[in-house]
Amino acid sequence: MGMFNLYRSKVSCESTEKELALCETKQMVIADFLAHPNHEDVYKNFIPETIYDVVIHSGDAKDNTVPYKQLLSYPYDTPMFSIGDYIHWTYGLENTIWLLLACDKQYSFSTGGRIYQCNQTLKWNDSNGYLREYPVYMEDKLNETQPDYSKILSLPIGTVFIYMKYDDVSKEIKENRRFLIGNRGEYTAYKVQGIMSFSDENLVRFTLYRDQVDLVADDLVNGIANAYSINYTLELDTSDFEQVVGYTAQLDYSIKLNDNIVTRDVVWTSSDELIGTVDSLGNIELLGLGDVTFTCSMADNSNVFDSVVVSAVVAPTGIVEVRFEPNKTSILSSDGDVEYTVYKYIDDVIQLDGFSFALSGASSSSYIYINIDTNTFSIESIGLDYTKLQVVATSLIDSSVGTIQIQLKNLF
Repeated sequence: MGMFNLYRSKVSCESTEKELALCETKQMVIADFLAHPNHEDVYKNFIPETIYDVVIHSGDAKDNTVPYKQLLSYPYDTPMFSIGDYIHWTYGLENTIWLLLACDKQYSFSTGGRIYQCNQTLKWNDSNGYLREYPVYMEDKLNETQPDYSKILSLPIGTVFIYMKYDDVSKEIKENRRFLIGNRGEYTAYKVQGIMSFSDENLVRFTLYRDQVDLVADDLVNGIANAYSINYTLELDTSDFEQVVGYTAQLDYSIKLNDNIVTRDVVWTSSDELIGTVDSLGNIELLGLGDVTFTCSMADNSNVFDSVVVSAVVAPTGIVEVRFEPNKTSILSSDGDVEYTVYKYIDDVIQLDGFSFALSGASSSSYIYINIDTNTFSIESIGLDYTKLQVVATSLIDSSVGTIQIQLKNLF
């Protein structure tokens, strides 16, 4: 019996004659219900955590193609089922979805209705570009040959009726929306012609008529009509980067609809709030060492997003070095021109400073000096000099200074 007793309640009989009679009836229904061979545990509307007791038996459908069944609910004190509910239960050893199209709730001890197996799935991209997939019951009485002119409203050739639960999602479906309907990858295009809601306000019927498949706009692989008419993209204004612990900044983004910038609400998340946090405005703060991913997603469609990975490192010590490369301190005349490059480094990170160069010490007749640019020069030894050549490089941005001393020699 599974978890069906979660929703059972004890029968409490009141004192009036009518209430006593109803109470006795309810007790007899319960006794028969628990012993019924067609007892089933079901759940409804895609919520498997809540199980209900029902009895399901065959109906007397004139249409033998799409099965329908009669459903009788356990006599709960309050009716648990309504028209438009999706009923999930195991039918033919498979998990199936059925739609409740008729329901009588006059007496709580005999709530019952008619359920039809969902035989199609409607797919469409909503106004936020989010893919919606809803099971539906489609009447398979397709008007393929001639319209019935005997009726007040004559429907065009190729008209079908689709029933589904009426909720905030299905309310988005308006007249002229197109769908692809079919099985095994073979689809037929239909367009909504009419919408009919019912007094129960939990069920809606769409009248669809045959339309032309659009080989450009329709996704014939996944069965989505006009699949490319709503295309959202989101892009952050920065790529992956590295910063020190304690760093704060505000990340920015842009959202485009079909390549046009639009304004939409977004949600920010952090992959590890011990390393970095982000608030609803995209303000980030690095709190600990390591890598953290900040993600910005469109609020109404989490499939539209972009991320940036930030590496949080220790704060720099501020060590400044001016480096000569190569670090060659002796030049033979046979070496020819020796080219030096000079750069400033802060905590081993190269900077963009340029330099001025001042030479002293060795006689100018002992070497040839060429200043190539603000980071590069060359020296050629043309004679022995016992006094070393000293080159002082001074940053053009700040007072950073580097020095190298070079011994000038002959061939050996």
